[in-house]
Amino acid sequence: MRRSPDQSNHGQIEVFEAFGQALTGSLELEEILRRMAAVVVEQLGYRNCAIVLHHPDRHELEVHTIVGRNYEPMAGARFSDSQGVTGEVVRTGRTAVIHDTRSEPRYISGQPGGEGGRSEIAVPITFGGRVIGVLDCESNEPDAFGDYDARLLGALASAIGSAIHNAGLYNQAQRMIEELESILEVSKLLSSSGTLDILFLRILEHACRITNSKAGSISIFDPAENVMRLTAVRGLNVMVRPDATWPVREGSIAWRMMNNPEPIVVPDVSVQAPGEGQAVKSVGIAAFVAAPIFSSGHFNGVLFVDDFQPRNYPPEDVRLLAILANTASVAIDGAHLNEKLSSFAFTDALTELPNRRSFEETLDRETKRAIRYNHTLSLVIFDLDHFKKYNDFFGHREGDLALRTIARIIQETIRDTDFPARYGGEEIAVILPESRTEEAIALAERTRRAVEKLPYGPSHPLKRKMTISGGVACMPDDTSFREELVTMADQALYHAKRHGRNSVILWRDSRKEARPVMPTKLNLPELGGLDRPNPLS
Repeated sequence: MRRSPDQSNHGQIEVFEAFGQALTGSLELEEILRRMAAVVVEQLGYRNCAIVLHHPDRHELEVHTIVGRNYEPMAGARFSDSQGVTGEVVRTGRTAVIHDTRSEPRYISGQPGGEGGRSEIAVPITFGGRVIGVLDCESNEPDAFGDYDARLLGALASAIGSAIHNAGLYNQAQRMIEELESILEVSKLLSSSGTLDILFLRILEHACRITNSKAGSISIFDPAENVMRLTAVRGLNVMVRPDATWPVREGSIAWRMMNNPEPIVVPDVSVQAPGEGQAVKSVGIAAFVAAPIFSSGHFNGVLFVDDFQPRNYPPEDVRLLAILANTASVAIDGAHLNEKLSSFAFTDALTELPNRRSFEETLDRETKRAIRYNHTLSLVIFDLDHFKKYNDFFGHREGDLALRTIARIIQETIRDTDFPARYGGEEIAVILPESRTEEAIALAERTRRAVEKLPYGPSHPLKRKMTISGGVACMPDDTSFREELVTMADQALYHAKRHGRNSVILWRDSRKEARPVMPTKLNLPELGGLDRPNPLS
C-alpha cells in the first residue's frame, strides 16, 4: 500500500532523524551500513533492505549488508553486474521500480530481497557522479512503492554514498597511520643489533603480520652462480630448507623482477601460475605477493608473502610490502657497510691481507683447536730480503708495490685453508691448520721459489730481483704453546736471514747449528722473546 503525502512527510522526518543517529553512532563502515538498513526496515516497514556495493574492476555486485527476516544469510553474496534489477540500476544510474515481481522478467529470485517479495525498488547509491552501489528494498505487497518512496530512498541513498565515502577516508587515514607505524617499527628493526639473517626473519614476520599472510620467505640473489638462495622462511612446510637454492631461469619471478622491478601479485596460483608455478604449488601456496629487493640499483632478492587459499591483496598491502622490501635492501646495504668496516679493522690497507690483530685472533683460535683435538698446526713467517735497501734506492712507492706483489704471490701459492697476514713491516706470517712439519716446509719452500722466479725490471712491479726468507715452527713437534710457536718461527727466520737469506729454515734444524749471535746483556731464555738488532733487512 502506497503512503499518502502526510504519512510520507511524517515518515521522512523520523527516518532522517534515525539516519542521523546511525551516521554519528560509529566510524566503522560495516556498522554504519547495518544501522542504515535497519532504519529503513524499521521506520518504513519494508520486508527487507539490502545495500549492494558495485565492484567495477570485477564486474560484480556484492550484497554488503541486508536486514530483514531470514535474509541475513545472503550477506556477502556476489553476482554479475549485468543481471537483474540491481544490475540495470548500476548500468543506467536510474531508480527502478517493480510493481509486481511475479510478472516482471527483470526480477531474479534469490537476489537481494530473495523469494517472497511482491514488489521491489532499487535506487542507485552515487558519489561524485559515479554509481557505487544500489539500495534495494522489497515489500510483501504488490505496487507498494511510489514517487514518495523513490524520493525518500533517493535521499537516503545519497546519505549512504556520503557515508561510504567518508568511511573510506577514515579507513584510508587509519591505514596511513598503520603504514607510518609499520615504517617506524621497521626503522627500529634496522637500528637493532643482530645478524642480517635475524633481521630478515624479523622483517618477514612483520610482512606476514601486516598483510595477514600465513607464510612468507626472503630469497637472495647470488650473481656468481645465478641462483636464488632462501635465507628466511616462515609458515611453510618442513620440506622447504632454509638454505635451498634454485636457478634463475627466463620467465621466473626473479628474472621478471630484474627486468621490471615492480611487485608481482598472484591472487590464485591455479589461474595465474608464475614461472615457478609447480614449485609454488608443491608447498601448498595458492596465492602470493612478491616484492623485489634492490640494493644500490642492483637486484638483490625477493620478499614473498604467501597464503594457502586464493585471496585478493589490497593495493595498500602491496604498497606496504614494497616498503618492507626497501627496508630489506637498506639492511643489505648496512650489512655490506659493516662488512667493509669490519674488513678495515682486520685488513692491512697496503697488502689487503689480514692485519696483525686478525693474525693474533686466528692463531689463538687455531692453537686452541689443535690442542683440543690433538691436531697439527704449523706457522711460517716470511721476510723480504734486503727490503730496506730496496726501499731506500727505489723509493717507498716502489717498495709498497713490491710488498703488495709478493703478498699476492704468497696468497696465491698457499692452500685455501691457510691464513696469511701481514705480521709487521715486511714480514708476512702464514698459519697452516692441520699441517705437519714436512707439509709446512714444502709449502714454505714452494712459496720461496715462486717469489724467486718473479720477473723484474723497469716494466715490472719488481725493479730488481727479490727473494724471501722463511722460518717454520710446528705443533706439537716443536711446542704445545702458542707463544712459543711464534717465537720459534721468528727465531728460525732470524737464523735463515743470518745464514745467507733466500732460504727456509725449520726451528729445530736451526738448533742443531751454532746459535745466532744475540746481545748477551738480555740473557734470553731458550724460548724467550727475541729482541734483536735489525741488520738483516
